[in-house]
Amino acid sequence: MSKLKKVLSTILVVGMVITCGFAKSVDAASVYGNSNSNISNGGYAASNGNYSYARSSNAYEKTKDSNYYYIYRTYKNGSTKKQIVNNAAEEPYINVVGKYMYYVGVYDSGNSYGIYRVKTDGTGKTRLINNYEYSPIIVKDNYLYYIKENINSYSDEVMSLRSYNLSTKKTVSTLYTTTSRDIESMSLSGDYIYISATGYDNSIIYKINTKTKKRTTVYKYQSGKKEESYINNMVYYEGNIYYTVYNDKDLYNENDDTCEVHKVSSTGKNNKCLSKYFTTGINLYNNKMYYINTSGSVCSMNLDGSSRKTIKKASKNQWNYGINIANSRMYYGRIVFDQYDEFDDILSDNIYRTTLSGGSMTKM
Repeated sequence: MSKLKKVLSTILVVGMVITCGFAKSVDAASVYGNSNSNISNGGYAASNGNYSYARSSNAYEKTKDSNYYYIYRTYKNGSTKKQIVNNAAEEPYINVVGKYMYYVGVYDSGNSYGIYRVKTDGTGKTRLINNYEYSPIIVKDNYLYYIKENINSYSDEVMSLRSYNLSTKKTVSTLYTTTSRDIESMSLSGDYIYISATGYDNSIIYKINTKTKKRTTVYKYQSGKKEESYINNMVYYEGNIYYTVYNDKDLYNENDDTCEVHKVSSTGKNNKCLSKYFTTGINLYNNKMYYINTSGSVCSMNLDGSSRKTIKKASKNQWNYGINIANSRMYYGRIVFDQYDEFDDILSDNIYRTTLSGGSMTKM
């Protein structure tokens, strides 16, 4: 598989959405750590009150296996930048609830990942979970939801979706376990968590009650065995599930790849394709969908697939990824690569901050 496809599969895979506001969601009494859309795209940024939190472009430390990055806190307008931590993972999955920030961090000279909690002023950093396998996390109220990967005695990979009590600092429940599927994405809304689980020839979107553990199938995508095809981005937004289907028809020809965006209700009804144009890295905010097109440009469209337009155009030697939105500002990554070697020779990889219309651009 080419470097571009490896980057795409990494960027396109995980998922989650809440609503256009990060702090309050469908159940107004609850507080969420970030939007599902942001977490589905790596959780590079989050908002909490008058502050925004975002991962840096420059690494604090580079190791053979993983880089250590900063997470900064700024006011809404981007002023008064304060360093909160310096050991964030490349995809930190930032969550902020109350006086705490939660994130995936690096330790042990870059050999290990863990889930951390730190006060929003940068003090009191604590590692909550050791030897994490670098997957998304979601925080709601007093619980943290995460994915655990293990190898059992029969050499099967066991993946489980778990909840962690932030008061007792203990894992209190296993909501779903599988030895035959990869948990690719998750979204949280009210008492339900939505996940996409990919098997050998199909992907299933499940709806799981976080209290009763009851699991129902929302939608099953049958991919077939002749080509690499699966659900990648999957986010819940205002009663519907938006998801993209990546189809790698030819492993040696990226121009044949497709990535369509679909919508199905949270009860599994009215499934329909919104656009057959290449659409990936979706982020839903204020009834708009922001996404990356086939050229790697940052774009937007209406939720019905209409009025597609380019916000930040990528040149031939660029690829944008990881759209996050915090306090009405957009954050995204941009890879610049050698135009002859493509992704085999990456020249730079940075996180930028801009307006939703692309009116300015600041390197984080």
